[in-house]
Amino acid sequence: PLTFSTAIGMGISLVLGVVLFFRYFGAMEVMIPTMLTGMLVGMFVAMGSSMMALTAGTSVKIGALTGLMVMIVTYIINYVLTKDIQEF
Repeated sequence: PLTFSTAIGMGISLVLGVVLFFRYFGAMEVMIPTMLTGMLVGMFVAMGSSMMALTAGTSVKIGALTGLMVMIVTYIINYVLTKDIQEF
């Protein structure tokens, strides 16, 4: 269930993302990894916890590894897409 602290955290994340991260890193580098990591980890942890008990450490490890993989793939794709533009 949604608690008050979760709502505050979502609000702070939204403000920091829009004001700070978009300005310095760009929307693609912030939104795509965040969205993909959240969806994938949410599905993995939900499926895993429905089959067996997952510890908090296991959930964090899944999230960290998935986030790292998504960030690497996003930066590779960004490099490939902007490589032709930078050559002009």
